[in-house]
Amino acid sequence: MRWLCSRRGSSLALQCTVLTWSVLIGLALSCDPFDGKWVADSSRPPYDESCPFLFQFSRCRGNGRPDGGFVRYSWYSNSCGRTLRFNSNTISAFLNMIKGKTIAVIGDSLTAANFVPSLLCQINAVTTVKNGSRRTLDGGSGAKYMPAMVAFYYDIPDYDARIVSIWDDYLMRTSVDKAMLSKLAIGFTPGPDDAIIDLETVNPQWGDVVGEWHAVVLETTTHWRVVPDAPRLIFTNDQWQTLNGVDPYMAHARALRSIANFFEARRKAGKALPVPFFMTAPPQHSAKKIGGSGVCGSKAPVLGEKDIEKMLRTNVQMSRYWPMQRAAFPSGSVVRRFDITMVSAYRPEAHCGIYSRKNNPVKSLDCLHWCQPGVPDIWVDLFQEMLLDEPLLTGTTKAPTTASSKPTSKPKPKTKPKPKSPKPSPSPSKPKPSPPPSPPPPKPSPSPPPYVPEDPTKPNHFKRKPGT
Repeated sequence: MRWLCSRRGSSLALQCTVLTWSVLIGLALSCDPFDGKWVADSSRPPYDESCPFLFQFSRCRGNGRPDGGFVRYSWYSNSCGRTLRFNSNTISAFLNMIKGKTIAVIGDSLTAANFVPSLLCQINAVTTVKNGSRRTLDGGSGAKYMPAMVAFYYDIPDYDARIVSIWDDYLMRTSVDKAMLSKLAIGFTPGPDDAIIDLETVNPQWGDVVGEWHAVVLETTTHWRVVPDAPRLIFTNDQWQTLNGVDPYMAHARALRSIANFFEARRKAGKALPVPFFMTAPPQHSAKKIGGSGVCGSKAPVLGEKDIEKMLRTNVQMSRYWPMQRAAFPSGSVVRRFDITMVSAYRPEAHCGIYSRKNNPVKSLDCLHWCQPGVPDIWVDLFQEMLLDEPLLTGTTKAPTTASSKPTSKPKPKTKPKPKSPKPSPSPSKPKPSPPPSPPPPKPSPSPPPYVPEDPTKPNHFKRKPGT
């Protein structure tokens, strides 16, 4: 049983109700992996900090964190009756399921710099993962005024599978065009990090190629917050006309509805559609040092129920964003809700804290991102459970055609069985025409340079250019 708190109307009072996890998450899974608890697990972690796909900020032990107990926890699912682990005992079914498929992950630094590296590291611990190609996503005329966006492909050669990582803070059509900013900004001079967001149109740079993938994970929360020194956002409709009186919280809810409508429209139109998942917001815990330990709000490895009840009232991700995300993607929605909010809420000590960099001079706390190995590995465990329960990915439904996938050899046509030869005819039979010559195989593309991840703690991700 868990507490669910929500706001009623414009009242600031929170209405709290006790709900079961199955209602809270709203999933029709064979078992509910989100209904569970954290348990000590000496078999963790599944990889170490030498994994080449990790960002330096998440290598907390290498950055000076003295304790390592935060990595030795797993998630036990009460509903499934077992501890979830992404290891050699379960990886075989997962890898065979994604064989020949492409899974894309699109979101801000929580996915690009925490979730994707964990997914790649856990796969790489079992079978080789290679840096693949980089692809600039154009988006056509709908992406006018938009900065360039790059998709990074990671290949799993033994299974002919690919993971695609796309860094997109808002998931919506977004402009940083200086002339447009100056035109629409009223009452302030636009800065380099300010942006214009069309709340009615998903980003066409990935929206135009979404049919090439078999599954896609979407996530956006962090950059919609109202905090000091945050980028100022101008919200518009699909004609770039300013929408007045829309604050970032309501804008976020409106954007989520547009995302749901985008996938629903593709489904109704019969267009190629990947299995879409929306990853809910992991909470940013209190940025407060306790006893000089450099942790985020608590020394305890796992919070108690009273702490969680307080967070449901006071934590912005849990009290504001989480209810919006649950409402946008309810049970039965074409977009599956990948709900990691409550699972992550119990683990404030597993954030990077002051160990997001070596010899942190100002002892600044990063209570948004997570140490790795650590909690993001559990997100991967939960994602694996959802994928393995997906009929669209387990072979019962035809997968979409992938235009950007590796070239494959043309299948040989099935030959019809020869009929029994009739009695010889006096007239001579015509000679069979020789088959046309097969086309030459396509030339392989040159190998790209290795991908060096950028630091997600740096602001203004819009300035990234292709190949950087």
